[in-house]
Amino acid sequence: MAAIIKDIAKIVGTSQKTVSKAINNKPGVNEKTRELILKTAKELNYTPNIIARSLVKRKTNTLGVMINDLMDTFYLEIVSGIEAVCSKNNYNILLSNSNNNSDRELQSIKVLFERRVDGLLISPAQKDNRYKDILKACDIPVVFLNRRDIWQNCNYVVNDYYIGSYLAVNHLIKKGYREIYFIYSNPYSSPNKDRIRGIKKALKDNDISLDKIKMIHCWRDVDLYYGATQKEIDYKGEKIGIHVWDDQMALGVCRAIMDKGLKIPDEVGIVGYDDIPTSKHLLIPLTTIMNPAYEIGAKASEILIDKIEKKTPLEEAKQIILKPELKIRGTA
Repeated sequence: MAAIIKDIAKIVGTSQKTVSKAINNKPGVNEKTRELILKTAKELNYTPNIIARSLVKRKTNTLGVMINDLMDTFYLEIVSGIEAVCSKNNYNILLSNSNNNSDRELQSIKVLFERRVDGLLISPAQKDNRYKDILKACDIPVVFLNRRDIWQNCNYVVNDYYIGSYLAVNHLIKKGYREIYFIYSNPYSSPNKDRIRGIKKALKDNDISLDKIKMIHCWRDVDLYYGATQKEIDYKGEKIGIHVWDDQMALGVCRAIMDKGLKIPDEVGIVGYDDIPTSKHLLIPLTTIMNPAYEIGAKASEILIDKIEKKTPLEEAKQIILKPELKIRGTA
């Protein structure tokens, strides 16, 4: 049977309250007594009763994390940033994947609440507003990952997609690509809305008519991006520039362009988004926009833990917008 605080107190010859203070690094314990208690606890292989502690403190030291697509390398990097900060601060995470499904999203949020998490890190699909009412009514802090404009006073950490897509399309135009395509997913999300604004701004700044941009919606699947590119991209002698939703989907676009017998970057230029580790190791290294995924996860976790531990006021919104960066390589 596992040792409990009562066992340690009996061996050391002190009260259970003193043992609890020593184990939890609280003041009011003689240093020699503290050392003896910790030594005895180690010898007895004492493990704190996390469930009992959480009931007393009303705190589980657990963050709920809801991601909308765990097949996306970008979100795996975000989770890595979350885990690093949580490990440093003695927090655990409960991870849920909504797979961009609104019903599954609601169920995931409810399950995380039931597990008594201390706070939520969430990247919603934003297909409808049902999740807003649940989150607004909850009594724990919430920080949005890679999403913004959920409501006025929300906490979020995002990349500046407006600037990112502006940089992508402006680069294509400056390189002489005049027929511009944007192949995208998640049409309801704040990143997509910001990107479209950035693309239009790039066209306007270069005195190019907005009807020169062709928008192609595609579910986030490499094979579907390949098929859409094969079907929709028609080279007629004018250089084509394609801005792709993310680097993983750009793999399908690049393969489709090559299979059509077109030359990258001479006839078709391609700019992705995210700068995932593999993007620079492709046969033709991918020109892309750097999106600091790890930093998004880390900063969001820091904000949430500060809110939980009352280092910053709950009612004070913390909103961070990280700068993107154009990475010029071989595809444009």
